Amino acid sequence: MKILIGFFAFSVGFYLALWHLDQGLMNFYDFVAVVLVIVGSFAASYMTLPALPFKKVLKTIKNALLQDTTSKRDILARDMIESLKNSGSVIETKTGVLSLSYGIYNDGLEMIDLGFSKDKIKELLEKRVRQSASDTMKVSQWLRSAAKYPPAFGLMATVMGMVHLMRGLSNGAGSEETGVRMAVALIATFYGILVSNVLFSPLGERIKEELQEAVTLAELAIEGVMLKIDRSNMLVVQEELNSYLDESSRLNVLSEVA
Repeated sequence: MKILIGFFAFSVGFYLALWHLDQGLMNFYDFVAVVLVIVGSFAASYMTLPALPFKKVLKTIKNALLQDTTSKRDILARDMIESLKNSGSVIETKTGVLSLSYGIYNDGLEMIDLGFSKDKIKELLEKRVRQSASDTMKVSQWLRSAAKYPPAFGLMATVMGMVHLMRGLSNGAGSEETGVRMAVALIATFYGILVSNVLFSPLGERIKEELQEAVTLAELAIEGVMLKIDRSNMLVVQEELNSYLDESSRLNVLSEVA
C-alpha cells in the first residue's frame, strides 16, 4: 500500500511540475522511448527472473503493493495468547506479512501433537523460516538488480534519438525541428530514470523491509510454540510475548478475560 501511496504522491508532484512549466503530458511522450525502456527492461528482467514459481513472485509483489505494512506483532501476540488459553488451538491463517508467522505457529502445534521433541520442532520451524525468507529475498534482490536496466535502455533510446537528430541536421533540418528531436532524445533518459526510481527500486526495498518484519513475526510465533511445549503459565506467556512489542502495544489480556 505504501508503494501505491508513494506513486500517487509522485504523480501529484509530476503534475504540478508540468503545470508550473506550462507543458502538456503529451510533450513527454515518445513511442521509441516507451518501447525501448518498457519492453527492453521487461526482457532483461525476465532473463534474470529467480528460479521460483512465477505465482510466488507475483504474490510477493502483490503483497508489497497492496498489503497494509503497519506492525502486526500485537495482533499475532494476542491471537497466540488466546490460542494458548484454549490449550493450543489452531489460529486462523492470515494473508500478507502475517501469513508466514501464522503458518509457523500452526505447524508447531501440529508437530507437538505428533510427538516431536522441542529441539526438533524448533529446528524444523527455523528451517522453514529461513527457506521462506530466502525465497522472498531473491525477489527483492531481483527487483533491486533490475532497477539498473531502465536507465540503460533509456540511454540506448537517447543515443538512437541523437543519431536521428544528427541525420536531420545533415539533411538541413531547421532550428525548430532540431529542438524537437533533441527533446525527444532526452525523454528516453527521463523514462529510464522514472521507471527505475519510482517502480523497481522502491518495490525491491519495500519487499526487503516487509521480509524483516515477517521474520520477526515468525520468531514470535516460534516463541509461542516453545511456551506451549514448556506449558508456561499465562503470566509468563504474556510477558514473554510482550518483550517483542513496543511499550505502547504491550498486551494485558489476562485482565481482560477473567
